[in-house]
Amino acid sequence: MDRLKQVSEGQGDILASYSYNPSGGLCRLQYGNGIQTEYGYNDSGTLSSLVTVTKQGQVLLNFDYAYDGNGNCIQKSGAPYQNTYTYDCMNRLLEAVQDGKTEKYTYDLAGKRLKKESGRKTEIYEYNAKNQLTGIQSEERTIQYHYDPQGNLLEELGRTWKKRYAYDIY
Repeated sequence: MDRLKQVSEGQGDILASYSYNPSGGLCRLQYGNGIQTEYGYNDSGTLSSLVTVTKQGQVLLNFDYAYDGNGNCIQKSGAPYQNTYTYDCMNRLLEAVQDGKTEKYTYDLAGKRLKKESGRKTEIYEYNAKNQLTGIQSEERTIQYHYDPQGNLLEELGRTWKKRYAYDIY
């Protein structure tokens, strides 16, 4: 398999090394500073654990993941975090409880996200006739999205910033 094995710069300084399991899943990511992340998978090949340690062996992150019968992540746990996720019958995220904070999501009949509620904050999502996201509105932020006739994202506009995208002909 053609997999990325290493990223280096300059005179060969290694920034990151990657190792894969026989199924092709990333099993280890080793950074040049000695920090290492190991990934564990369940029998269906879905991520089941993630552990990040320093060069000296100090654990920085230690997460376990649980999934429902449709493969949706329903729990991410690891001290001090306990995150849970709830989905509807169409596998759309309805509720996420992360670090004690709840986010709720609402969709239209076509499956487009209409609203995200988080505490007292609400984001409204807007779409054009081609079902492309054209805006996100909330008290804190406003983002507009513009597309070319082929449907490629050309521009994201925030209140104080702008991102532009360009595409080659291939």
